[in-house]
Amino acid sequence: MGTLRDAATWAVLLAASLALVASARLDRTRIRPPLLPGPDALPLPRPPGLPEALLRSQAEMETAAEEMRAAGAAADRARRELEQVRADIDRRQEDLRALKDDADAQAERTKRDLEEARSRLDEERDNLERTAAAAERRVRAAQAEMARLAAERAVREREAAAAAASFTMQEAERLASRGVPPRPNATQLDPVSGDITWPEALRDAEYRDRTADVERHFRDRAAAGEIPGVERRRSFEAALDDLADRLRANVSRHPASQYGPARTFLDSLRREYGLPPEER
Repeated sequence: MGTLRDAATWAVLLAASLALVASARLDRTRIRPPLLPGPDALPLPRPPGLPEALLRSQAEMETAAEEMRAAGAAADRARRELEQVRADIDRRQEDLRALKDDADAQAERTKRDLEEARSRLDEERDNLERTAAAAERRVRAAQAEMARLAAERAVREREAAAAAASFTMQEAERLASRGVPPRPNATQLDPVSGDITWPEALRDAEYRDRTADVERHFRDRAAAGEIPGVERRRSFEAALDDLADRLRANVSRHPASQYGPARTFLDSLRREYGLPPEER
C-alpha cells in the first residue's frame, strides 16, 4: 500500500508539473519563463519503483511538452514572418500611394501644359490671321496706287505727246537763239518724285539706258531737296551729253516735229538740274 501511495503522489506531482509547463508555453504573457523553471531547468523526477505504464506516460508527456515547445517556437517564427510580411505590404502600399500621387501630379501638369500650348497656338493663329489680313489690305492698296500712278503717267504722256506735236522746228530754233530753254512743266518733270515723261523721239530702246540714268539723277535731286554737288553735276552732264549725241546721230530718223521738242527738252533738263527743286 505504501508503494502505491508513493506512486500516486509522484504521478500527481508529475501531472502538475506538466500542466504548469504547458500553461507557461501557451500563455507567455501571463507567466514569464524566468518565474517558472521549464523541464530543461527542472528535470522531472523519476522515482524508482514506478510502474512501467507511468514511466511511458511520463515519456509521452515529455514528448508532448517538447512538441508544444517546438510548436510555440514555430508559431513565434510564423508571427515574426507575418509581421514582416505585413510591414512589407504596408511599405509597398505606401510606395504605390506615392507613385499614384506622382502620376496624378504629372497628369495635372501635363493637362495644364496642353491647355497653355493650345491657348498659345490659338493666339498665334489669330495673330497670323490678322497679319495676313493686313498684308492683303496693303497689297490691294499698293495695287490701287500702282494703277493710279500708271493712269497719271499715261495722262502725262498723252499731254506731252500733244504738246510735242504742236511744237515745230522753227519754234525750237527760235527758243535756242534766245539762249534760255523753257523749264519743263509738272507734266514733263514731276518736281516731287523726279519722274520724267520723255518726248516720243527719246522713247526708243537705244536711248533707254541713258534716259534711266538721267531720270535717276532727278529722283536723287528731288529726294535730297537741294542743288546737286559738283560730282553729281558732272555725272549728270555726261549722261545728258551722251543722250544728246545719240539723238543728234539719229536726226535723219526723226521728223522735225519730234526731233526739235526732244532736243529742246534735253536743254530744259540741263538747266533745271542746276536749280533748287522747290523753285518752280
